[in-house]
Amino acid sequence: MSTTIFSNDYDYILSIQSKEPLLELLSTVNYPTYTSTEADIVVLSSVSFFQLCGPEGHSIESAHSALLELGLRVGDDNLSHTDIRLYKALAHSTFKGAEYLSTNPSFLVSVALSPTLEAETDFNAWYEEEHISLLSKVPGWQACRRFSLVDFESTVNSVSPPRYLALHAYKDLDGFTTSQFKAATNTSWRTKVMKEIVASERHVYRLQE
Repeated sequence: MSTTIFSNDYDYILSIQSKEPLLELLSTVNYPTYTSTEADIVVLSSVSFFQLCGPEGHSIESAHSALLELGLRVGDDNLSHTDIRLYKALAHSTFKGAEYLSTNPSFLVSVALSPTLEAETDFNAWYEEEHISLLSKVPGWQACRRFSLVDFESTVNSVSPPRYLALHAYKDLDGFTTSQFKAATNTSWRTKVMKEIVASERHVYRLQE
């Protein structure tokens, strides 16, 4: 497993949302853990990310095996209040000003969306052809990588998560108030696409040192 979220060397990513930061459970393991910046999130306030290597066809079961290598057993007390999601990358990471982001970002914006099946092609085209390009002009934006959901396992939610995940790296959050961010989130194509979204999640996280 790799610990760099935006590494293009790995095609799968495992996210574990938990009540307590997993970093406190595995203090000797170097992997990114983020805590929510949103005051109203209480139950699952921490998220950890693991890149998975290996052949095609990863599953939740193979993800469990990978976690065991780090000393985490699903079902134990330390994972009794968790939301585990396995994703496959749709494409390589997009970076601004650098070919490869070697360190994990200070802030992470996680956006998960499910369009209707009829709008899926248009949704993906919008994200790749317009949205990422416009976001790259926002001050503080560093990178983006998109994923599709493979499988999930949750002790807090029985509803399947949105099918598509985009992780955005930010140096800081000041860009959210800029004209560039407003332009990126207020286009006619985006308005059309968002009308076809049937499930959505958006969270802002800060890297826990």
